[in-house]
Amino acid sequence: MSSATTSQVTATVFQQLVSALPDQALILLSPAGIVESWNSGAEDLTGYVAAEVVGHSYSWLYRGGDEQTPEQPQESTETALAAAASSGKARLKKRLLRKDGLHCWFELTLFPLREAAGLVGFGLSMRSLDSQQPTAAEVSRDSQLLGSIRDAVVALDLDGVVTYWNDGATQLYGYSAQEMLGQPYARRYPESYHAGLAQFIRDRACGQAFTGQFYDLRKDGSFVWLDARVWRYYDEKGCVIGILGVSHDLTDAKRAESAQREKQEYERAVLDSIEAQIAVLDRAGEIRRVNSAWRAFSVANAQKSPPVQEVSSAGRTIGGCYLSQHGSAQGEAYTQTWESADAGIRSVLSGEQPRFELEYASTLARQPRWFLMIVTPLETEDGGVVVAHHERVTALYDLALDDADALGSRRGGRSTKIHALVDA
Repeated sequence: MSSATTSQVTATVFQQLVSALPDQALILLSPAGIVESWNSGAEDLTGYVAAEVVGHSYSWLYRGGDEQTPEQPQESTETALAAAASSGKARLKKRLLRKDGLHCWFELTLFPLREAAGLVGFGLSMRSLDSQQPTAAEVSRDSQLLGSIRDAVVALDLDGVVTYWNDGATQLYGYSAQEMLGQPYARRYPESYHAGLAQFIRDRACGQAFTGQFYDLRKDGSFVWLDARVWRYYDEKGCVIGILGVSHDLTDAKRAESAQREKQEYERAVLDSIEAQIAVLDRAGEIRRVNSAWRAFSVANAQKSPPVQEVSSAGRTIGGCYLSQHGSAQGEAYTQTWESADAGIRSVLSGEQPRFELEYASTLARQPRWFLMIVTPLETEDGGVVVAHHERVTALYDLALDDADALGSRRGGRSTKIHALVDA
């Protein structure tokens, strides 16, 4: 814009605007958005005198912190000017930095100024929105409510500048509210993250709410697991003015989950290293865990006829009730023996006995196999027992049978019980 053109606009259009809108800040901009005139209303509203602002882009007021002359991204400034030039007016709601360090909400209205030769500049009016904000009592109440939330609550405007940062956010991320308010949220991340974060903000502003878990960075460089929900929020007129996020720290929970997985893996490895068939029962006698030997035995015996397999499997699968099931498929001759086994398991479950043992022969395999069942209590809050079936060396037991036949078994003696089990 030439000096003559600027003078002409200042003397005519701009002065008319000043007269028509005495209670508002009025600013004259060049076609590129550079401040050329700054009235007393603008001084009163922002605290800056003309000498501090003239010559800068009007977006100079968007800056935050102690930065001296940072600019709003050029494309945003050009977009707003182009919109005003094409439609005759562009209305923006921005959070601007006053000279006293406060960030306040303003309504900015851009409108083109034209002469016969075409566009010669823009007029910019600024109006404080403080009168439309909640009362001091409401702000105090809401601040106390938000401040009492242990989760992190963070609000950003549409430019990604932090407008709210509660104590929960300070505890979670390590940055104080003083460090973050008025600052780009992206300052928390390496520059390589900035483009992705900008897209994330745009997506949320367009209505794509986010719910999920992810890693985030603390001020000290450590990582934190978050469960977060992010969505856009509106002003009293229904206009989208930013995004709001609530994040919950899952770090301790994730560590506990990891420790639990490691513990379970350790227990699994220990159980699987034992050759005995082992099942862990809860207080009700239902199977909660088994080892690989137990599973292998179950698979091997799945070749039995369906009725036998069905009853046998019921007492050998996770969630199945072990009591009164484990020997019921092996014939009536086993009834008394397995009733004794059930009674023994129940006595350990109830605490009546500290340990129970039973020797028995299983005919689920093609040849009888001898086992020693040992039941011991679980000293845990939930209780339960561990049932271990140790396979005996069958050849030795066969030899014992032969010796018993040679000596002549005694009525009711051990050899008679052994024959009863094997011959059934």
